[in-house]
Amino acid sequence: MSPGALNHLYTRWFPKDKVTQAQLGKYIQIDKKVQQDIKIGILYDNEEAFKSSKVIESLLADPFASGNEEWFKKIENRSRKENNIFQSPNSNYSSNDKTNITSTIYSIASPILSSDSRPLYKEASIKKTPLSDFNVFNDIQINEINDLNLVNDFENLCHFYILITNDLQSSINKYPEILQKQILVTIIDNPEYTPRSTETQELKQKPTSISNHVIKVDSNSSYEGIIEFLKNDTSAASQFIESMQKSNIYEALKFIHLYLSSDILGQWTLKNVIKNIKNSINEENSVVKTYENLKTIEIPIFSEQLHSELQYQLIPQTTHFFKKKLRWWKLYLKNDNIEYDLKDYFNRNFMNQSIENYNYFRGLINSQIQQEKYGLYEKTEVNNNPILNLKNQLVSERIENEIQPVVYNSIVEGFLFYQLPVSVVSACSYLFFGFELETAGALALLGWVVGFNYVSKVWEKFSMKWTSDFFEEVRILLGKQCIDEGLLKELKNKYQEEQNLVQVKSQILTNLEALQEINYKN
Repeated sequence: MSPGALNHLYTRWFPKDKVTQAQLGKYIQIDKKVQQDIKIGILYDNEEAFKSSKVIESLLADPFASGNEEWFKKIENRSRKENNIFQSPNSNYSSNDKTNITSTIYSIASPILSSDSRPLYKEASIKKTPLSDFNVFNDIQINEINDLNLVNDFENLCHFYILITNDLQSSINKYPEILQKQILVTIIDNPEYTPRSTETQELKQKPTSISNHVIKVDSNSSYEGIIEFLKNDTSAASQFIESMQKSNIYEALKFIHLYLSSDILGQWTLKNVIKNIKNSINEENSVVKTYENLKTIEIPIFSEQLHSELQYQLIPQTTHFFKKKLRWWKLYLKNDNIEYDLKDYFNRNFMNQSIENYNYFRGLINSQIQQEKYGLYEKTEVNNNPILNLKNQLVSERIENEIQPVVYNSIVEGFLFYQLPVSVVSACSYLFFGFELETAGALALLGWVVGFNYVSKVWEKFSMKWTSDFFEEVRILLGKQCIDEGLLKELKNKYQEEQNLVQVKSQILTNLEALQEINYKN
């Protein structure tokens, strides 16, 4: 699979991993093996290094060239409040580049910037170095980063960064992740012991498996030699050469030159990509253990908690509410308010703890199973809570449709079937058949009692059956919809989704390692 296809696949499944995507993009660009402009970023570790270091001046200076004083003075007098860019007059980088908009650009004839004029250091850099192709050396653009707030564009990421510090204990951990992973070399710049180096001496820093190299220099020493040569010309040649060798700046120059080879830089960039992906692949056993623990231990325990709230809270509380708060005679007193009393009761008391814990447990599954930090996961349905759905349905529809009609019907039927007919018979017996008033009144009272008794039986029979059926419905919902078709199914789907992402990442890693073996087998 080609690097471009691998990058497309990685971006498809890990869209949030901007660091690896940026590095893959840089590798694809480098792997074209055509001459191009390489962007190098210069970072300062602290204020003292920022103020005292002369690495930029030492790398760019060319005191032997005529007319160099003019552009060298521009470098010396550059603003340190913004980012600066140093590039060859023939650079292909556009001034419309997003990074360049916030930077001052210096187009100067420094030999290090152009592959045509840069010293090759052939004997020093290439001798005894077992790498495959040194034919393509590139022009460079040096980005001096004085304001880290302006370095937030992945598209304009430098190919690599050089960290300048005066502290042996310096750490790269304080920088954004993308910068940490792109720092190729740390230059320790102070007057303390510094090894010597010459133009022809073999490069000490060889390409290795490590991502971040360290070079010790004394840039103020080399800078003093450069200034002395600019003042006194060839009469200061010996002093200039001595200061350059004493500063070890040649080691830094040769090291940078080595990594301007598409072959070397491509190898380093690909190693970084492979390292990032390899480090981010979670151990399969870890996910399996988490899955098994949730499936066999955590979810069964949670299921018991759901049924416990049903058995020891909802059932006894609801039964008590119907018996004490909704006695049959209260149907006459409350009538329409029966519906509102029930809605208020279930709003306050219907499985509230289980509703909250169910949402929490779904989040727990996501957080423990979804271990790919940048992976593309399907969106979790936020409102998928069967207990809450039943509660909402109960309060908004079912009480009104299932219970309130029974209240109306039982009262009306008791009146029409018993109370009204018996009252009519009682009145007729008194008016037309000579019944005494007490007898007729007793008959009417009997009709009302029978009507009340009818309402009582209908209501108690209905409420017992309705609550019994409802409790069973909740019990089935907890076992089937919440556990079997809910959490267990969601756990299985999330686990399979996680396994798929691991497989995709492993496939990409295997292809990148094969690419590394083919391109850099030596």
